Amino acid sequence: MKRRIKETEEKKAAYYEAHRVSNLKAAYIGCQKCGSKINKEYIKNSNRCPVCGQDLRSETTKKMLASYDEKLKTLRRQELEERGKQKVPVRYAVFFCDYIG
Repeated sequence: MKRRIKETEEKKAAYYEAHRVSNLKAAYIGCQKCGSKINKEYIKNSNRCPVCGQDLRSETTKKMLASYDEKLKTLRRQELEERGKQKVPVRYAVFFCDYIG
């Protein structure tokens, strides 16, 4: 289960890096909310519009990242359930007290 979680996190990170706004081919990126045209040189470390703060990535990219998040959430929940199902060894403690009073 840990392997699957790690692989999914790596896939999400690779997808995120591949679909950054700074990796797009166009020189200018248009914001759908405020209509600004921003030179991609000014958007180096962020995927947000510097004018209004809107996420500039496509809806498909946002949905794909959300699906990775949902998958990770499900895998982590399954991992916790499996931990709870592990059998704990039963151990007994026997005490004898000889009290004569």
